[in-house]
Parts: sequence; C-alpha cells; structure tokens
Amino acid sequence: IILLSVTLGVIIVFLSFAFNISLINKSLNEVEGIWGVVIIISIRIILLSVMSFYVFNKWFKQEEQYMSDIPNLFGLFLLLLTFGKILDLFWDLTYFRFDEKFVLFLLKVRFLIIILELIPLMYLSILMILYILSLRERFKKLANKKYSDKLTIELLLVIVMIEIFAVVIAPDVFALSRILPFILIPSLIVIIYIFFVAYRHQRLSQVHPLIIAIGFLLYTISTILRSVIQVMMDESTKPIIISETIDLFVFIIIFIGLYMKANYSNK
Repeated sequence: IILLSVTLGVIIVFLSFAFNISLINKSLNEVEGIWGVVIIISIRIILLSVMSFYVFNKWFKQEEQYMSDIPNLFGLFLLLLTFGKILDLFWDLTYFRFDEKFVLFLLKVRFLIIILELIPLMYLSILMILYILSLRERFKKLANKKYSDKLTIELLLVIVMIEIFAVVIAPDVFALSRILPFILIPSLIVIIYIFFVAYRHQRLSQVHPLIIAIGFLLYTISTILRSVIQVMMDESTKPIIISETIDLFVFIIIFIGLYMKANYSNK
C-alpha cells in the first residue's frame, strides 16, 4: 500500500510539474532569489525522504508490525510531509502565475495534506492520553483495548472531519490563512505534551521522547515565526528561505530523537 501510494504520488507530482514547465521556467528566470527557495526546499525534501525511509525500514525489521507502532506512525507523518513540501515547491514556483480561484484550490489541497500529516501523530497522542487516563480509577474502562481503540478512532474522526470542513468551506485565501493556526498549533501542542509525558513516565523507549518533544516545540515556534516573518518582510523569497532553513534544522533535531533510544536505566 505504501509503495503504491508513493508511486501514485510521484506520478501526480511529475505530471503537475511537466504540464506547468513553461510557467516554472519563467519563475526560475524572472523571480529574484527563487533558486535559493528551490535549493532549500529540495534539501528539506531529501532530508524528509531519508527520515521516512529510515523509520519505515526500522518498522519493517521488527518481528511483528502494528499500525500503532511509533516507526510506522512517524513514517506516515514524514512521508506525507515530504509530498507536502513538494507541493510547497510547486506553489512557490507557480502561485503568482495562476488566477485567484486556482490559487485557493492549491492552498486548500495543501491544508488538507497538513491535516493528513498530523493524523498519525494525533492518533498516537489520543492513544497516550487514553492510556494515562486509564491509570485512574474512574477511567478504568479505558484499560479495555477494544474500547480504547474504538474511542481513539472516533475522536480522531471527529477532529479530522471538523478540520476538513473548515478548510473546504473557507471562501478565500485570507480566511484560509486564518484557519491554519487553529489546525496546526493545537495539534502540535498536544504532540509536544504527549512526548514530554512519555519521557517522564519512561514510555516509548524505542525513540527519545524528550528530544522529539523539543523538536516539535521548536517546530511550533518556527510555525509562529513564519507568520511574523512574512508580515514584517516584503513579498520576496527571503521569508520562505529563512523559515525553510529554520525548519530544516528543526527536523534534524526530530530525526536525532527518532534515531536515538531513551535510556531509562539510570532514571
């Protein structure tokens, strides 16, 4: 399924770039600083691809595979984020060449991909929250795996459907840009909290939860700074290059957290 999805995604990406090659060439020749954008986003795409391959390979090497395994969830997150960055590159190379309606369509597609990116980690977050609650006497019912799994899926579906509905009905780019913080930042805060709690309770030892929590904290800060930088600077390529460079280092930290294992023996 993963291989077929990646193959389909690559075909769609190839056709999107191929059918708009003339517009892309114009941007590359006319927009000042655009090559810097291409280089930094390409580096991020390569890094995310390597990270995705690493965690999936780690998952495949396990004796048994479960959908809720950390390597699988992070692999899906990173894989979707990789395609999201490819769409960002396409957007940066073409968005000012299209009419307003198509720009709104592209932005909605990007936001839907962001929602999909967060699903694996939100799934993990809900699982961890229900597990923590199950340790309390009044929530003992959550200790039942079938019940907690069903509740996790139901909660995730409600959250995702609300987010998708908000994106779909957005009337213009301005309204859509105001929706992103309400989708991204609360989800990231929950993810940071869950990995921090996992570290305190000595859980998720196959990765380093504290480093991952720090990485997502920095990613949340960079997401907020991205909006501030874009407001403070003119509509040039500089804000894109700055924000993408910051995120590049942030995801290196997250990768370190995925590569290392938590050593709880001395705690």
